[in-house]
Amino acid sequence: MYPAAVIRALAPLTAALVLLAAACSSGGDDESNTPTVISDGTVLASPTAAQGCTPARPAAPGDQPGTISSGGSERTYIVHVPPAYDGGQLQPLVVVYHGFASSAQAIADYTRFNALADAEGFVVVYPNGTEVPPRWNDDGDVTIVDDVQFTDDLVTKLQTDLCIDETRVYAVGWSNGGGMAQRVGCELPDMFAGIGTVSATYSDCKSPLPWIAFHGMADPQVPFEGGVNPPERGGGVFLPTRRVLSEYAREFGCDALAQITRPSTEVELSTYIRCPAGDGIVLLYTLIGGGHTWPGSAELPVETFGATNKQIDATQAIWEFFVAMSTGSTDDSGGSTVPD
Repeated sequence: MYPAAVIRALAPLTAALVLLAAACSSGGDDESNTPTVISDGTVLASPTAAQGCTPARPAAPGDQPGTISSGGSERTYIVHVPPAYDGGQLQPLVVVYHGFASSAQAIADYTRFNALADAEGFVVVYPNGTEVPPRWNDDGDVTIVDDVQFTDDLVTKLQTDLCIDETRVYAVGWSNGGGMAQRVGCELPDMFAGIGTVSATYSDCKSPLPWIAFHGMADPQVPFEGGVNPPERGGGVFLPTRRVLSEYAREFGCDALAQITRPSTEVELSTYIRCPAGDGIVLLYTLIGGGHTWPGSAELPVETFGATNKQIDATQAIWEFFVAMSTGSTDDSGGSTVPD
C-alpha cells in the first residue's frame, strides 16, 4: 500500500520498550449477574457499573505482551493497564490499531495513549497486524485474514481477564488502522461504543456508532479528496474524506451538510447537526496543511508524511469525544485545540 520509503520511515517508531511481567487472572461466576457465554464455552458474570467485578480481576499496571489464538493463527498484542486499576471497578477499553508497516509498540509510542490512560483511568490494547510488512485487512476480505474476528476474540478475552465496562469499548486507528477501526465499527456495532480515526483509509460501510475523524488536507499518502491508489501501493480507490463522513452522518439522520467552524488557524471542524441522537455525534477535524500524521504527536519525515499539526491533540480530543458520548453531552466547540 505504501512505497519502501514509507516503510523505512516508520521503522524508527518500532523501538523496543521494556515490558512489565504480570499475571492476569479471570474472575469466577457471580450468581447475581446475568451469565455471558464466550466462544470457548466459558460462562462469565456480566458486571454492571454498580456491582463492578466480583471477584476482582487483578492485573499489574503497565504494559503486558499477550498472545491469542484466532482463526487458526497465534496473534499478538500489548495491553496497557493504568496504575489506578484495582480489578474491581469497571474500566473503559480503547483498542488502537497501528498503520501500515507499523506495529503495536510503534503506535503506542506515537499516539501517547498510555499516558492519557494513566491519567484518566482506562485500559488500552494495541493489537499487531499480519503479513510483511504488517497491515490490517480493512476491506473485509476474510479469504486473506479475518481481522474482525481477531478483534472480537481479543476484546472478549480482555473482558474475561480484566474488569472492562462492556458499554465503553472504543476503536481507534491511524491510516490503514483507521480503516480497520471503521470496519470493526461496522461489523461489531454491539461490541463498540464509538470510533476515532486519523488519516484513515475509508471503507464503504456504515455503522450506528459515533465517529470522530481527523484528516490532513495535504495528506500525501491518503489524499483528502480521494483518488486512485497506485498498483505498487496496493491498488484500489481512496474515498473522499468529506463525502465519507457526510454519508456516514446521514445514516444517523443528521443533515448531510455539516456546520463548519474554525477552532484555530490550521484546524477546521465539521459538526454534523440535527441528528436524532444529538448534534456532534459525527465530527470531522480537517487539518489545514496537515499531512499523513497524528496531530499533536512527534513529527515524522516531512518529505514522506507531510506536516504534523500542533494546534490540536488528536489523542486528547478522541478521548474527550468518547467521554462526551458516554455521558450524553456532546461538545462541538473544537475543544483540545492549542491556542495560536
